Amino acid sequence: MRRKRPPARLIGLVAGMMVVVLVACQGGLSAALGQGDRPPTVIITRPPSGVRVPAGQVLEVQSTSTDDRGVVRVELFVGDRRLRSDTPPEQLPQVSFTVIQRWTPETPGEAILKVVAYDTAGQRSPVAAVLVEVVGQAPTPTPPVLSPSPSPPSAPSPTPARAPQEELSGTVVVRALNVRRGPGTSFAVVSRLRFGDPVVAVARNAQGDWVLVRLTGDRTGWVAARYLEWQRDVDTLPVWSPEQ
Repeated sequence: MRRKRPPARLIGLVAGMMVVVLVACQGGLSAALGQGDRPPTVIITRPPSGVRVPAGQVLEVQSTSTDDRGVVRVELFVGDRRLRSDTPPEQLPQVSFTVIQRWTPETPGEAILKVVAYDTAGQRSPVAAVLVEVVGQAPTPTPPVLSPSPSPPSAPSPTPARAPQEELSGTVVVRALNVRRGPGTSFAVVSRLRFGDPVVAVARNAQGDWVLVRLTGDRTGWVAARYLEWQRDVDTLPVWSPEQ
C-alpha cells in the first residue's frame, strides 16, 4: 500500500518550530558565553606617549573609562607595580568615568604607565599604556659670590606674620560630583558639579577629607576633597565649626 505524504502545511509548521527552537538555543548559548556583555574600555588622554618629565616632578595621568554596566574602579600601574586605585564619587558606577591620577617619578629612565578599568561584573578592560622618559633633575644654580660692602649692614626689618589662608581655589577632576548639605555621604545632595568646574573652598572639616565650597546665590555646600585638584594643600584652610 502506498503511504500518504504529509500535508505541506504540516511540514511548514514543523520546520518553523525547529527554526524557533534553534534560534532560542543559539541566543541562550550566546548569553551563557557572555557575548552580550563586553568588558570596559579605557583611554589615556594625557600625558602623550614619549613625554619627558623631570625626576621629582608630579605627573598627572588623565584617563576616561566607559562601560555599559558602569565603571567601578580605575587602577594606575607603573610597570607591573600598582600605584593607586580610584573609584567614582561615592563609589557609584558610572557609564563614563574621567579621573586624574598622579605619580611622582624618582629615578631617571623609561617607565611604562598603565591604566586598567573594572565594571560591576568584575570584568577588566584591555590595558591602556604610555611610555614616559624620566630625566634627571636640573642642577641647582650656584648663587653668585658677592663682594663685601664697605658700608655697615643695616638692621634687619621684622618679618610680617603670614596671614591665614581663608580661601582655596580648585577644579573638579571627575565627571560628576555631588555637593552635600554636610561633610559626609549621609547628608542630602544640594547641587552637582561637573568635570572642569572651578570652585572656591572656604573651610574644611577636621579630617581634611571634605571641604566647604561656595555656590551661586550666597549658598555653600560640602564636597569630597579628593575629587578636586587644588592650588595648594587643603590643610591650609581653616577648620569649620558650627559657629561659622
